[in-house]
Amino acid sequence: RVSVDAAIAWLAERYPGHEIKEMPHNNPRFDVRVGPPNLPVLYVEVKGTQSASPSFWMSEGERLFSIEESARYLLIVVAGIDLTGEHAAVIHVRPGAVEGSDFELAPSQWRGTLLLS
Repeated sequence: RVSVDAAIAWLAERYPGHEIKEMPHNNPRFDVRVGPPNLPVLYVEVKGTQSASPSFWMSEGERLFSIEESARYLLIVVAGIDLTGEHAAVIHVRPGAVEGSDFELAPSQWRGTLLLS
């Protein structure tokens, strides 16, 4: 919640006059839309961590959507979240697809199905 609130505040400052709409929690591709549904300015994925490092978990569907919509995609990672409020978090912003030399990406899970005979 802290990361989404911080991202929405950041977006509101930079995109005045645009609708900033938080998506339902189970939206599979992005967390916040900037602009109207029929003509979005940005699709924003928000990640948050208490770590000072801007590390995050991302599904393959989210990553592929970032590639598909790279021209209108923004990743915001809110790092250093302190739930006591004693220290300010740092907002890291990266436009475009989640791929390339800006990222260290590694698969972390396997999806499997037990084949019954």
